[in-house]
Amino acid sequence: MPRIRSAGRLTAERLCIATIAFATVGSVLAIGSVHLPATVVTGVLATAAATLALRTRVTGFGALQPAGVLLLLAAYSGLQAVPIPFSLLATLAPNNADVWRRALAPLGAAGPGWASISLDAGASVVEALKWLTYAFVFVASAITSMKRGATWGLSIVLVAGVAAALTTLVHGLLGADKVFGLYQPSFPVAAWHVGPLLNPNNLASYLNLTALIGAGLMLSDKPVAPRWLLGLAVATVVGVSVTTASRGGALVLASAVVALAIVIAVTAVRRGKRAVLPRAFAVFVIAVCAGGGALAYLGGTARTWAELYDKDLAKLKILTWAKPMIVDHPWLGIGRGAFESVFPAYRSEAGNVIYSHAESFPVQWAAEWGVPVALLSTAALFWLMRPSRLAASRSTMTAGGWIGLAAVALHNLVDLGMEVPAVMIAMSVTAGSLAGHAHLRSGALRLARKQSPPSSPAARRALAPTAALLGGSAAAAALAFGWHDVGDDRARLYRNFADGAGARDPARRHELRATLRQAILRHPADPYFPLLGALLARAGKDASPLPWLARALERSPHSARPHLLAAEVLSDAGRRSQAFMHLRLAAERDPTAIGQVAARAVGWSRDHSALASVVPDGPAAARTLEALALAIPANSGGELRRQLLRDALALEPKRHAANEALAWDLLRELEQGDSSPACRGEGRARCTSEVSGFARVLEDNSPENSAGLRVRAALLRRDGKAGEAERFLAARCHSMQDRPVCLKARLDAAAECRPPTQLTVAIREFLASHCSRAEDCATAASQVGDMELARGEPGSALAHFRRAAAEAPTEERWLKLADAAASIGAHAQALEALGKVADLRGGADEQLRARIAGERAAALRQTDPTWPGQNQGADGGI
Repeated sequence: MPRIRSAGRLTAERLCIATIAFATVGSVLAIGSVHLPATVVTGVLATAAATLALRTRVTGFGALQPAGVLLLLAAYSGLQAVPIPFSLLATLAPNNADVWRRALAPLGAAGPGWASISLDAGASVVEALKWLTYAFVFVASAITSMKRGATWGLSIVLVAGVAAALTTLVHGLLGADKVFGLYQPSFPVAAWHVGPLLNPNNLASYLNLTALIGAGLMLSDKPVAPRWLLGLAVATVVGVSVTTASRGGALVLASAVVALAIVIAVTAVRRGKRAVLPRAFAVFVIAVCAGGGALAYLGGTARTWAELYDKDLAKLKILTWAKPMIVDHPWLGIGRGAFESVFPAYRSEAGNVIYSHAESFPVQWAAEWGVPVALLSTAALFWLMRPSRLAASRSTMTAGGWIGLAAVALHNLVDLGMEVPAVMIAMSVTAGSLAGHAHLRSGALRLARKQSPPSSPAARRALAPTAALLGGSAAAAALAFGWHDVGDDRARLYRNFADGAGARDPARRHELRATLRQAILRHPADPYFPLLGALLARAGKDASPLPWLARALERSPHSARPHLLAAEVLSDAGRRSQAFMHLRLAAERDPTAIGQVAARAVGWSRDHSALASVVPDGPAAARTLEALALAIPANSGGELRRQLLRDALALEPKRHAANEALAWDLLRELEQGDSSPACRGEGRARCTSEVSGFARVLEDNSPENSAGLRVRAALLRRDGKAGEAERFLAARCHSMQDRPVCLKARLDAAAECRPPTQLTVAIREFLASHCSRAEDCATAASQVGDMELARGEPGSALAHFRRAAAEAPTEERWLKLADAAASIGAHAQALEALGKVADLRGGADEQLRARIAGERAAALRQTDPTWPGQNQGADGGI
């Protein structure tokens, strides 16, 4: 019987290890387990692992104290999502209650009678499952390490890190834009950043942890695998970590390596050994670092190194923006997971960028859990996992693991990696393994077995079922309440609103409002849903959009979209002055919306004083004036367009677009001669001087851009000096960033020369600058063909139209080829091109069939002069 029990415990241990391994590796490969299905599966695996571990005899409960903190955090997150009477909520968290009270005001409804502390209850339920998962992973790892040591757990984390690194590396080599060819990221991902952890900072945190664990295992007295294999793994992980271009990750990794070297040296001195590693080990470490550096160099791109050397610390502004949010919700927080929907009300920067996290775990915890819970939990976790408690200095293996944990925590003072389940699971496995290992090596377990009375069999038997019940309940709750996260709700409602058809149907409109109401009750602080409500009210014309817009601005005061919509509503009502005021506010609060502001303003008025009222004070003024001018068509803007451009230059004389636009406007006026009101008579010299001045400003302030050169060349061409203009551009275009545009200007100048001696060279270089992509090459060849037709060279035009159609065939290009071929009597080529047009259309219409028949007859007459030219084959068949 004892043997059977022993075998059962051994089987449970092995199953526990396998489950932890599957959860750890699987969580990182499943896009970090950030999506609900992966989160739930990982939670179920963690529950199974903890249940299996708790079935064995457990006596070292002191090692499990950090798991108790994690369990309390999971419980608190869940409690934040529980609805309580509104009067009690108003007492405990008045600002949370105020958000709930105002949430349904645009619908003319009062707030709910019961509401949760969390301003995103579904997200808090999912967060409760995550923290329960971390606790269970810690428990399973610690209990198993009490019997087997930490090597197994640390090895699993190393394998997971190598898997993430290799997967990212392979995606980079293949140039993939989808993860595993299946998952399309919802945001742009740079080359070599596509992999299971799409955020490079998150990947850097994960790889830094595994690199330090690998270094500790490699330098341990009894490595778990051949040192060359461990070294190769560490080199791979380090190389990929550097290619993430995470500045914080690179800095923390370098600091952690130095710290590990110091710990190893100090430990060696205390043990009376040499303070340096044997020469063979030193050589080996150098080789690993060199290998990792070489991989980083080969895998890195110019963008990688630019990002690493970038000094922009703009994302740290989020930390200061979050301070008022913490002040408004100091004691109980906004609810775990609610940051994304609540933060827009506190953001001080314009734009439509969504910030899902605070980029700092202390700030995130303080905002979502409240200051007391954040401080107590942080202090408790750091105290319970201090170096002496985890025996960090007893071996290189434990030193590597603990420094890895410290590196992730330090990095996440200014990053969000600890919000990714895969990163926290790897940390939990590492910490749990170290905690169990410390008890095993210190003899605490042996002492506990001798001095402590055996635990109650009933209590021991209750631990595993209790864990299973907690895990199952949390997973079920997450599935029930967590599906509608704020991002999914936004996307779903946007799809419903996109076509606008529902707004015109009263029944469908009622259904949409009901759906919108449910979304608001799930995310009462989010500003996007009131904006959709305003759009629905405006389209349906059965309610005022203004209460919705007021709510949207209350929850996101720096967003331009509510102001733009308010301007449209007021303009429709004939209240143009108020509409222009909202346009000004939109331009002031969100410079990225200035183009939309200008388009609306110009569409509503062409009065200079009215347009000037849209211009905000401050740094956005010149940009707004410029945008207003550019929104007016150049051929119809006249004096108003030029006046707005001059107003912009009066504020910022070096603005590139304003200088260029005004230069080309005056050049067009000069071409009109005496019919130009601005540049006729004595004004002609003044306009020429002004254009030269604009060209000089463009060249001085944007020397890498060809705008100034092209303006100067246009002046030369106007004076009949096309050859000088061609030589001027030929000597300078090759150093310009917009080289293709510059070469087009050179081509135009060369075509005007008499004789056009440089035209062939100009055409060749122009085409070469465009032909890295088939579509660009076809467009350029078609432009050359049009130019040659205008010059009366249909034979040359035909060759270029044929190239355009071969590079990227379209109906328009085949028709151009057919026209050019027919004009010079190449009817066989014209017939072939028209056949291609019929193929693209899926058949020929009557007009095309008639033309095909005519070209066939002409082609046959060329080959057989006796051909009668009758209209045979009028069906257009070829």
